[in-house]
Amino acid sequence: MSETLFEGNYYSGTTAKKTKVSITFELTGLKIESEDNSLFWEFDKIRNTELLSSESVILYYGDFPPQSLEVHSPEFIKRIAVKKEGHNIFEKFYRATVLQKNTVFYILGIIISTLLIGYFFIIPLIMDIAADRFPEDWEKSMGYSLRQSFLFPKDHEAVEIDSVRSICINNFFKEINPDANVDIVVVNSPVKNAFALPGGYIVVYSGIVQSMEGYDELAALLGHEYGHCYYNHSLKSIFRNLSNYILVSAVFGDVSGISAVILENAQSVKQLSYSRELETQADDFGLNIAKKNNISQEGMVKLFTRLRGDTTSSIDIPEFLQTHPKLENRIERIKEKISKENADYYKEQPKLDSLWFRIRY
Repeated sequence: MSETLFEGNYYSGTTAKKTKVSITFELTGLKIESEDNSLFWEFDKIRNTELLSSESVILYYGDFPPQSLEVHSPEFIKRIAVKKEGHNIFEKFYRATVLQKNTVFYILGIIISTLLIGYFFIIPLIMDIAADRFPEDWEKSMGYSLRQSFLFPKDHEAVEIDSVRSICINNFFKEINPDANVDIVVVNSPVKNAFALPGGYIVVYSGIVQSMEGYDELAALLGHEYGHCYYNHSLKSIFRNLSNYILVSAVFGDVSGISAVILENAQSVKQLSYSRELETQADDFGLNIAKKNNISQEGMVKLFTRLRGDTTSSIDIPEFLQTHPKLENRIERIKEKISKENADYYKEQPKLDSLWFRIRY
């Protein structure tokens, strides 16, 4: 059964004369007809193909000098590519024609995939490296500026600082981690929150302190927040969140521009969200400080459990707990870690208890 007619130009190979022909697909080959002649080309004897474009092709047939057939039709190219089965001559031809139409989509897919990989993996990695190599004095200066911008914002009233609690809480942490280069400030607010800033600065809300029942919970909170400082989590998270601005500033060598962008976003640092890995690091750091000082590690479990329980009332989950890993999962992991360790290290700490009493009441 014959198929659709296609128009083309036939060359005998012995002369340069062009003959207009009609072409029909048959079962085993092509039927080529002109006004005064008729030919039949078997598919398996077509010796070569030359793709001129996605719409034009030249087929070569027979011994030297070969006959040739020039056709300008995307449909013809598609049809003859389908006929490639069992005829190796069309394998390369098929890839060069039919698949050519999809090349642009493959390229776009590769570009988009590369951009996504860069955005979600490469850029965060670059930001982490930049944070680790950020000069310590610059980090300290940035952290101080961020804290001052938070405590004394330009657009609304200054935050009320609890100076007595701030002194006591710094003394408390020096007792359990004397080598720590940290500066803690307590602000009067019913909000149950705490957050770490670059350079070893920590802000604690009085609301979270007043919700505690023992110094083991305070040790857990401060150990956790200092863990973020120790591992440079705050700077890494700030760099990641503002990566687009920072990359542009870095390209143009504008270090002051980096600092300006970060300071403009000072109010957002109290809402920093850390990844599962970073939160686990900070949790473990706090647990290790407790164990090192013979303080019950259960303080972290009690603190997190109570704060989680507050969500059933009108109190929201504290911002420092609004992180990627679910709070329930973190509590279970901490319980499991504690159960695997020896609990005989716990001892009463009269000095810490005295400092805690002054902080709490």
